[in-house]
Amino acid sequence: RAVSRALLVDQFALNLQALRALSYLTMYEPYALAMPRHISLQVISSLCVHSNPTLQRHAVTVVANLAKLQPNWAPILGVQAMRDLKMLIQSDNFDVRREAVRAVANLSLSAQAQQEIDSLNIL
Repeated sequence: RAVSRALLVDQFALNLQALRALSYLTMYEPYALAMPRHISLQVISSLCVHSNPTLQRHAVTVVANLAKLQPNWAPILGVQAMRDLKMLIQSDNFDVRREAVRAVANLSLSAQAQQEIDSLNIL
């Protein structure tokens, strides 16, 4: 709950700490399955396009970790994360690009994501 509350506060240090925690927690399947019910994917998606590359990297890592699991695909695609991921694939920051590509690769197993990938000319 503390992580969820910190994401709602627009303070850089809290956002960074919360995203670091989420990026580690979402590596584990039980947490990754539970996270979309407890955090706002819209907030995570907006932090993916934050002006700070460190916040971007951690936010897109959370999305990539969540995208590994099929039950999370619809909520992620529901916040139109694919458009943000397309932009992040073109980032100057290597780590941000790598995580964005990983997120798209994980989501590409979804038929809905495939349609978005095609329509946005991501690959």
